[in-house]
Amino acid sequence: MKIDYYSDELHALLLQIIAFYENRGVKMKAVLSKSRTRPIPEVRAVYSVLAILKFNPRFSIPQILGQINVDHSNYLHYQKMVEDFYKFDKEFRKLFDKIKSELLPDMMEVNFLSREDIH
Repeated sequence: MKIDYYSDELHALLLQIIAFYENRGVKMKAVLSKSRTRPIPEVRAVYSVLAILKFNPRFSIPQILGQINVDHSNYLHYQKMVEDFYKFDKEFRKLFDKIKSELLPDMMEVNFLSREDIH
């Protein structure tokens, strides 16, 4: 699979997030595919939200999302997906909090970017 943009730091974060989904059979090849079967889009959404919070503006949003072969227009959808799952899915909330606390320990709470924050 061709990756639109590659960075060791972004790739490492993606691998760490995928590791949290190991018990659900998630593999890198599936994340980079066009699959829309859950939990694959969930992994992409968690990666995109956390990577943007961690690395933007050092990496642009197209660079961050290029790591998973999607364009910047997907970010708003992924952000909404994470917000909705976080509100209504207790298992997702527990997993997201665990991922966030381990991978972004300095971030107390996730405040999602608004449309105006996306460059």
